[in-house]
Amino acid sequence: MIVVKGGGADDAYAFDEVELKIETVGDLVRAVDEASRGALSARDATFLSRKRRFRGDECDLDVRAMVDECKGRVLKVMMVRSAAQSRNVATGGTSRGVEALRASRLAKAEAAAASKKQPQRCLNEMEARQKAWRATGVVGLRGVALVDVPPEVYALGERARVLDVASNALESLSCNALGTLVNMTRLVLRDNALGALPWSAFETLSALTFLDVSGNALESLPSCDDADVASPPPSFAALESLSLARNKLKRIPDGFFTRAPKLRHFSVANNALEELFPRAAPPRAIEYVDASSNRIRRVSETFASLPRLQSLVLDGNAIDIDGVPSAVLLGAEALVELSLHNNPVKLDALRDIDGWDAFDARRKARANKALESRVMLGSSVFDEGADSQRFVRH
Repeated sequence: MIVVKGGGADDAYAFDEVELKIETVGDLVRAVDEASRGALSARDATFLSRKRRFRGDECDLDVRAMVDECKGRVLKVMMVRSAAQSRNVATGGTSRGVEALRASRLAKAEAAAASKKQPQRCLNEMEARQKAWRATGVVGLRGVALVDVPPEVYALGERARVLDVASNALESLSCNALGTLVNMTRLVLRDNALGALPWSAFETLSALTFLDVSGNALESLPSCDDADVASPPPSFAALESLSLARNKLKRIPDGFFTRAPKLRHFSVANNALEELFPRAAPPRAIEYVDASSNRIRRVSETFASLPRLQSLVLDGNAIDIDGVPSAVLLGAEALVELSLHNNPVKLDALRDIDGWDAFDARRKARANKALESRVMLGSSVFDEGADSQRFVRH
């Protein structure tokens, strides 16, 4: 039901308010789509429940992050448009752009309706897609509003090499089914609503080198270090890159990476960690760690034992000068990037720490090498790694 408020000829803006009942993830996805279509001439739209915005026809709302709060509630959408647009809508007058957009949407709607009336055509399309999957081993199902991985994907078995189901509404994965994709090398689960993963399924995924689980709802990992509720650590025999960024993790259990000997890149940015590897170090093959935007107060001395660690990004935490041990600067002999921006510690204080000169010499050597070889490595090559002390005028 749409209720129009205002909209007089002298009003600066008119407001359309839509009430949508949300019960499932699918309802929320459809609600966003319906609201976006309803905002045909809208200049701006706001989800009042969470003050999330999307403009015109481009919806940037992360629906998965709203699922828990919206279930069983009425989601209100307010669409704001100029008075001139309101008059056009009221009188039936529209611009050529709006008319073209409306015609395009009508054509898509008619095509969708026609496809529903032609089940054989849909069946043929799915068969063609499966044929491509079998031929290439690459399954791409990004952003198609999935709530479950289709059984046709799991039916590929050892043929599947890449599975990308990013930007959907997945809440869980089948352990037994996922474990059948034994030759998979890349698994992209980014931006879904996963609250847990079937970690035991990775026992059979011995070829997996890339795993992206960022932007989900993970709150914990297998408790490999708790004798009372201990779980075996996941098997990541070939894994080289793992992203757990943008979840709700509060800790990384000791021993979680015991069976990940080849891990080189690890991101756990934008979580709620207060410490990172305080007792057990990550794999010795690690080269890059991003733990920015957490609540970490101290750089763990376990990083000093990593001979290949080159980049340690800890921007946006709570680290002060006492939280930067000299052992890391001296022991991690390959470390050339230590990023501590947006932390209490300042650059002037870091320069006085034992081991800073050795670290800074390595950093400058890398920068000089980049200049000499004319290789563009980004601004971080020349960044000293922390904010300068700001002087306040009294």
